[in-house]
Amino acid sequence: GVVAPFFTQPSFMERLRGIADVLGARHYELVVYAISTEEDLSTYVQMLVNTQRVDGLIFLCVRLEEATVELLRSASFPVCFVENEYEGFDSVVVQNVQGGQLAAQFLHEQGVCRPGFIGESSRLSYAVNATEERLQGFRFYFANQGIIIPPEHVWLGEFTEKNLDQGIELYLQQTQLPDAVFCSSDVIAARFVRIALKKGIRVPDDMQVIGFDNIDIADYMGLTSVSQSLEASGSMAARMVLDRIGDRSRGVTTMKVPLSVIERETAGKK
Repeated sequence: GVVAPFFTQPSFMERLRGIADVLGARHYELVVYAISTEEDLSTYVQMLVNTQRVDGLIFLCVRLEEATVELLRSASFPVCFVENEYEGFDSVVVQNVQGGQLAAQFLHEQGVCRPGFIGESSRLSYAVNATEERLQGFRFYFANQGIIIPPEHVWLGEFTEKNLDQGIELYLQQTQLPDAVFCSSDVIAARFVRIALKKGIRVPDDMQVIGFDNIDIADYMGLTSVSQSLEASGSMAARMVLDRIGDRSRGVTTMKVPLSVIERETAGKK
């Protein structure tokens, strides 16, 4: 079983592909539980623990209340977390703060001195605050270089098509624009590049743009992106669950996802 709050996001689908590849080779059925409320999450966990409907459970980008974590400790099946970790459970950790620092370092080495950030605000109580963690790392690196990002060069908003486009439009109306923008996901970066080009802003000549996730579309559109090895992280989680099904006495395993900047046309060497 896989529990996730972002079922329709491309990043989820790529991670799910890694899970499915591993499980399919072992002839396991994959069941996805998409959550949209705290109640959904609590209901699914209680149902799965009580009915033992799954042989193993993977949580993608989910934050749990302590009571729910304790309930999972009593489960008869193994549990693995991706992009979060809890004591006593296997986990695949995505270092979002480090990812933000990597993006900042890459841009700084290109000569960027007026960095900006666009991202989706993490308003869901049951989801990992990935955007804020990436921004934290981004700000931290530049601050260590003596560059403070002004508030007007940071936009965090609700990720709906209308709201995001309006936010980007207002962002690009500033008198002095950043010379590079780090977007918290490739999907946001793709929309940002499209709107910037419509306004006559040349990417990367006037403004460099870098995304996060390195989903398939990043390669198609030439988007520089921080890769978090989405498919590989899904594969890691699936293998952890299968290994623990085979040996429940094995020690708890924590694996860190390798991060790297994939340089393409929107940012990098000109």
